[in-house]
Amino acid sequence: MASDETFRKLRIFVACPGDVEDEKGRLEKLIRTLQFDASNHGFILELAEWRQCVPNLGLPQSIIFEQLRPEGWDIFIGILWTRFGTPSGLSEAGTQRELTGTEAEMLSAIKLCRAHARPRVLLYRSVRPPKSLKDLEGAQLEAVDRFLKECEASGKHPALVKLYGQPDEFERLVSEHLRRSLSKIELRVSHKKRKGLGDSNTQKRRSASERPECLRNAILFAFGHIDQRLRGCTDEPVPFYTVVTRCLGKQSCNFGLAESLGSNPLSIENLLHTST
Repeated sequence: MASDETFRKLRIFVACPGDVEDEKGRLEKLIRTLQFDASNHGFILELAEWRQCVPNLGLPQSIIFEQLRPEGWDIFIGILWTRFGTPSGLSEAGTQRELTGTEAEMLSAIKLCRAHARPRVLLYRSVRPPKSLKDLEGAQLEAVDRFLKECEASGKHPALVKLYGQPDEFERLVSEHLRRSLSKIELRVSHKKRKGLGDSNTQKRRSASERPECLRNAILFAFGHIDQRLRGCTDEPVPFYTVVTRCLGKQSCNFGLAESLGSNPLSIENLLHTST
């Protein structure tokens, strides 16, 4: 569990063509359900994908890269089945071959991971049969197969691609892989902090005036999308101390407020009001 009093945003970028919308929708729901687990590692998860971009003039893929900069991705999830996306207007480095949008995003993530060990790249491919032969396009399927060929040990960008059947299997796999990734990223971040800060006795603690706001943010975060959920839960008893310690770590709460309230049940509305 994270013992720091602040959370770090962890950006998860997803790249996939339109034939795996089911998997993409499941991933979006999964990210929301993983928020509480992520808080135990000191993170807030943010899912990023091209539909979040603001319209602008220029090559669509260039606009996507400008607004959702690959350098800011912490985890990259690529999902493939029978399609590889639409032409992006961008060419493969050293060739004149036009890339699809999904391919351009995958190659950018792979290049950055090789150079900086970030983002963590998770690639998936469904092996289920298509719903109809009409759904198959020869050029699209060939592009997918070519990319996966380059992921082999002797290819341009070797990678372990996880195969799956149905969307529910994908959901189970990516849930497990994200949980493992969070643990590894937490260890890496903790190592950097120890290396940079040196003796823990010299670390500066957050001032007392800032702690109540930290509590409030943690409580809001613990209950996820607060605007959607509080309206239906405002009368439900919640142990204040349990919520705070699960979010921030027990040692981070030893500054009087949580201890003074103990484990007295409070409604969520009072809980939030008390923390301000």
